[in-house]
Amino acid sequence: SAQGQNICLGSPIPEGYVITRLNPHGCGINNVQQYIEPVRNGVEICLGSPLPNGYVITRINRNGCGGMGQYIELVRDGMEICMGSPLPDGYVITRLNPNGCGGVGRYIEKVRSGMQICLGSPIPQEYVVTRVIPNGCGGAGQYIELASSGR
Repeated sequence: SAQGQNICLGSPIPEGYVITRLNPHGCGINNVQQYIEPVRNGVEICLGSPLPNGYVITRINRNGCGGMGQYIELVRDGMEICMGSPLPDGYVITRLNPNGCGGVGRYIEKVRSGMQICLGSPIPQEYVVTRVIPNGCGGAGQYIELASSGR
């Protein structure tokens, strides 16, 4: 199995690897050393680390690596992700948590016909908004359904 190694800032980071530690002077004077290792569920990554496909940010550590550590997990239906985390394909935002994830947390679910999503959540292709809910999702929600063909 692959293991971790130290690299100098500016070196390419191989796909599937994340930065988990920094050493400010590990690569000579004024050159930061980064420790990279294969991504795994629940790992804390450093600010500036790549976020591999299929992973989302689930928790922030303000005292973490690089001043802002980020815990990452494999995406799953019904989980809470951080505001700065990308929204994976096929998922929509269904609820906001004002106290979540060091600011605002977002609950995400796999898209399906006949569900309420938050205003600002992307509307997946093939779906249409059929109703606006004035006090849904901390402001305004939208009810989405699959577009019907030939009604």
